[in-house]
Amino acid sequence: MTRTKSDHILSVAGSCALSRSRSAQVVNTLIELIKRALERGEEVSIRRFGKFRVCDRNGLKPRTNGQEYFMPAGARRIVIFRSSPALDERINVEDLP
Repeated sequence: MTRTKSDHILSVAGSCALSRSRSAQVVNTLIELIKRALERGEEVSIRRFGKFRVCDRNGLKPRTNGQEYFMPAGARRIVIFRSSPALDERINVEDLP
């Protein structure tokens, strides 16, 4: 099941007794704060959930394989997420029949 931002807004509204519009502000602000920190190259750690960090990826060199030419992939920055042991444990326990 895929959860959308809308699902999270409704969850916040239900659990915190906030209006939908106020819950949307809370969720959007949280996402914006995380994005800004990652743009600055900072690590974002959420206790008992995990860590987000930015990592530099090296580009791939072009290569030929017979007649085909593979386009190179340029160097770029990507976001890496590492889940916490507490989250891993909860996921693994909930997946068991």
